[in-house]
Amino acid sequence: MWNRHPVQLPGARFLPRPSSARFLPSLQALYLPHGTALIKALAKRIHRHRLALIPAFLLDQLPIPNREKTVMIQALPFLILNLCQPAANPPANPPTTQVMVLGVFHMNNPNRDLVNPTVKDVLGPRRQKEIEELVSRLEQFRPTKIALETPVGNRKIQDRLDCYLAGKYTLTADERDQVGLRLAKRLGHTEIYGIDFKEDLDFDSVFRYAKENGQGDLVQTLFTEFDATIKPKLESGYMEAHTVREILVEANLPEFLNLGHRFYVGLLRVGKADKYPGTGLVSRWYDRNLKIATNVARLSEEKAERILVIIGAGHAKLVRQFLSELPGFEVIDCNRILQ
Repeated sequence: MWNRHPVQLPGARFLPRPSSARFLPSLQALYLPHGTALIKALAKRIHRHRLALIPAFLLDQLPIPNREKTVMIQALPFLILNLCQPAANPPANPPTTQVMVLGVFHMNNPNRDLVNPTVKDVLGPRRQKEIEELVSRLEQFRPTKIALETPVGNRKIQDRLDCYLAGKYTLTADERDQVGLRLAKRLGHTEIYGIDFKEDLDFDSVFRYAKENGQGDLVQTLFTEFDATIKPKLESGYMEAHTVREILVEANLPEFLNLGHRFYVGLLRVGKADKYPGTGLVSRWYDRNLKIATNVARLSEEKAERILVIIGAGHAKLVRQFLSELPGFEVIDCNRILQ
């Protein structure tokens, strides 16, 4: 009935052998000081399936409370059966998908963001040479897929790539054209992927609530910090003094991305009592970036990929964070090849 050569488990402790010498070693080896929760859970299954009980007199030899003895009477057959099973081979680690998130400024200045930088003459010889240099660096990552800030399923960007590859489309100042389509052609890609999710971010209503409810100074403090730290890097003077690569290196530094993120999170404080206008806006911002990260992850459902995400720099911090915390994904710092 009982195994004379018990399995020794980590944390098990042997007790002084009593008169029931044939049976006790198995019980002693199986009694773990910290295993009560497991035993209780297993006991329910054993009771439901009416498995045979262990004679109670054997447990009388163990220095444990009577209540736990009752549980162990029911649980030990199941434990012994499971301990006799051979250990399963651990599953092999699945291939890792590598993602590089390149935070960019909108080169064609579409005036869709809270702050819109001005870049002069993107299509001129100087900037075109700089963008060619940038694309050459990005080519070193060898992406298998290129993802752009355009909604999932939007055919417009794919149609532009098709026409560009056929020699029927001239690249515009849009960074998706200048960097995304240009790189896709170099790499021989025939598909481009949209990963954006549009969300209504009504900053004006949050600012208006703050002004009407005595929280205007709070918002002004956020803008003061923004103007002192971020805005100088978005003005035309700074842009003119630096190459496209240099601008993007600065924009993708963790400390710079954190400054932009602080502005959003600072809006959490706008609201009083049961009113949460600031929290609502920040939650929608998180929701948008979570869905962007989800769309990126879906690009590797069939196999591991090397995905280059080209997206507005304001999204870069959260998208990187969400993907870096996702099992099976590794986020590569774009500045490793830009600097």
